[in-house]
Amino acid sequence: MLLSQIITIRNPRQLEELANETYMFAAIAAVILVGVSWLVANLIKWEGGRDPKDAGKRRAAFFVIWFLGGAAFFLYNMFLVAEKVAPNLQSKFSRVNYLSTALVFVVYLLVGFVLSKLMKNSKYGTIFPSAKK
Repeated sequence: MLLSQIITIRNPRQLEELANETYMFAAIAAVILVGVSWLVANLIKWEGGRDPKDAGKRRAAFFVIWFLGGAAFFLYNMFLVAEKVAPNLQSKFSRVNYLSTALVFVVYLLVGFVLSKLMKNSKYGTIFPSAKK
C-alpha cells in the first residue's frame, strides 16, 4: 500500500481542521501565484512604437497563471488530499475543495487587480490599465 493512500481523516473534527488548513493554503497559494505573475510580467520586455503588444502579453500571462494555478490547486486536492479522507466524509471535503479553489481564483484576481492599480506606472500596472484621459 502506498503511503499516500492511508486514510488519516476519519472524523468530522479532523475534517474541520483539514478544511481550515486547506483554506489557509488556498490563500497562500493565491498570493504565491500573484508573485509568479508579477515575476512573469517583469520578464516581458517593454515594446515601443505605435502598437505595442507587451501589455497584451502580460495580461494573457496573468490569466493563464490564474487558470492553471486554480486548476492545479483543485486537482491537487482532488487526487492527493481527498484520498486521505474517509469515504463517509468525501462529500464534505468535496465542498471544501470547491470553496477553496474559488478562494484561490478570487484572491488572485483581487490581489492582482489591487497591485496593478497601485503600481500603475510599472509593467505590472499594464495588466489592468487605467482609462486614458
